[in-house]
Amino acid sequence: MQLIKPTALRENIYKILDGVIKTGNPQYIERKGHVIKIEASKQPSKLERLTPHNAIVGNPDDLISIKLEQ
Repeated sequence: MQLIKPTALRENIYKILDGVIKTGNPQYIERKGHVIKIEASKQPSKLERLTPHNAIVGNPDDLISIKLEQ
Protein backbone atom coordinates (compact mmCIF):
# COMPACT_ATOMS: atom_id res chain seq x y z
CA MET A 1 0.00 0.00 0.00
CA GLN A 2 1.58 3.24 -1.17
CA LEU A 3 0.40 6.35 0.66
CA ILE A 4 0.52 9.72 -1.03
CA LYS A 5 0.07 13.16 0.47
CA PRO A 6 -2.73 15.53 -0.58
CA THR A 7 -0.20 17.85 -2.26
CA ALA A 8 0.97 15.04 -4.55
CA LEU A 9 -2.67 14.19 -5.27
CA ARG A 10 -3.41 17.81 -6.16
CA GLU A 11 -0.41 17.98 -8.50
CA ASN A 12 -1.23 14.73 -10.33
CA ILE A 13 -4.95 14.18 -9.77
CA TYR A 14 -5.84 13.27 -13.36
CA LYS A 15 -2.81 11.01 -13.75
CA ILE A 16 -3.65 9.23 -10.47
CA LEU A 17 -7.35 8.86 -11.30
CA ASP A 18 -6.58 7.54 -14.79
CA GLY A 19 -4.13 5.06 -13.25
CA VAL A 20 -6.77 3.79 -10.81
CA ILE A 21 -9.24 3.31 -13.67
CA LYS A 22 -6.69 1.66 -15.96
CA THR A 23 -5.12 -0.75 -13.47
CA GLY A 24 -8.01 -1.28 -11.07
CA ASN A 25 -5.61 -0.84 -8.14
CA PRO A 26 -6.82 1.53 -5.42
CA GLN A 27 -4.83 4.59 -4.41
CA TYR A 28 -4.45 5.62 -0.77
CA ILE A 29 -4.12 9.21 0.44
CA GLU A 30 -3.01 10.12 3.97
CA ARG A 31 -4.53 13.23 5.54
CA LYS A 32 -4.47 14.26 9.22
CA GLY A 33 -3.80 10.72 10.42
CA HIS A 34 -6.53 9.16 8.28
CA VAL A 35 -6.18 7.07 5.16
CA ILE A 36 -8.58 7.74 2.28
CA LYS A 37 -9.02 5.14 -0.43
CA ILE A 38 -9.77 6.01 -4.07
CA GLU A 39 -11.12 2.96 -5.84
CA ALA A 40 -12.75 2.44 -9.22
CA SER A 41 -16.14 0.78 -9.35
CA LYS A 42 -18.25 -0.18 -12.31
CA GLN A 43 -21.85 1.00 -12.34
CA PRO A 44 -24.28 -1.73 -13.43
CA SER A 45 -26.18 -1.14 -16.66
CA LYS A 46 -29.85 -0.18 -16.68
CA LEU A 47 -30.82 -3.72 -17.68
CA GLU A 48 -28.86 -5.21 -14.78
CA ARG A 49 -30.66 -2.90 -12.34
CA LEU A 50 -34.15 -3.97 -13.43
CA THR A 51 -36.12 -5.97 -10.91
CA PRO A 52 -38.22 -8.87 -12.18
CA HIS A 53 -41.99 -8.55 -11.83
CA ASN A 54 -44.62 -11.25 -11.89
CA ALA A 55 -47.01 -9.38 -14.17
CA ILE A 56 -49.22 -12.27 -15.26
CA VAL A 57 -52.17 -12.77 -12.94
CA GLY A 58 -53.66 -16.20 -13.40
CA ASN A 59 -52.67 -19.09 -15.63
CA PRO A 60 -50.20 -18.11 -18.41
CA ASP A 61 -51.55 -20.91 -20.65
CA ASP A 62 -54.89 -19.08 -20.81
CA LEU A 63 -53.15 -16.23 -22.67
CA ILE A 64 -52.40 -18.51 -25.62
CA SER A 65 -56.06 -19.10 -26.42
CA ILE A 66 -57.41 -15.56 -26.05
CA LYS A 67 -60.26 -14.87 -28.47
CA LEU A 68 -60.95 -11.28 -29.35
CA GLU A 69 -64.63 -10.45 -29.66
CA GLN A 70 -65.89 -7.60 -31.79
